[in-house]
Amino acid sequence: MAQQVQITDNTTSVDVDPKVGAFKAIETEHSEIHEGQTYICSHFYPLVADDANADLRITLGSNKELHITISVAVAGNGEIILYEGTTYNVAGTGITIYNRNRNSSNTTDATCRYTPTVNVLGTELFHGYAPGGEKKEAIGSVRRTAQEWIFKNSEDYLVRFTNRSGGAIDASIEVEYYEV
Repeated sequence: MAQQVQITDNTTSVDVDPKVGAFKAIETEHSEIHEGQTYICSHFYPLVADDANADLRITLGSNKELHITISVAVAGNGEIILYEGTTYNVAGTGITIYNRNRNSSNTTDATCRYTPTVNVLGTELFHGYAPGGEKKEAIGSVRRTAQEWIFKNSEDYLVRFTNRSGGAIDASIEVEYYEV
């Protein structure tokens, strides 16, 4: 049996598994959950009309950098667009943001709202397609950003799903992020 070895710089330790000799490590995102720095907000939009939008607003505070992934689940075809610097006539309805570590008392510096009234869309950062089918042939899909975005402090963002399925469909937008 191999001896367990610990590598340290006197502030951080890295353990080596005694059985296989490999470093014990977890992804940064997983570590942030353990640290109580990962949050989630989501909203379900029932029966979004054809050519109508489902909007989720994210407003950042000034204190922390936000690393975010976005998922959109839809019951039919549509477009997913991310905007930065959006301005609003009506703020929208607040969404409770949950800490993914349910034992943590940490709170987020950001806010989420659904169905705001948009004044100016801002800068389009991403425009993608969610294939899910049309009308009675729709089967649905989930589209998720492959890598995280790092959003600017004190900025407003809008995640927009536009239904292009030819009929009313359900949609859900979820943002998961950690703050540093």
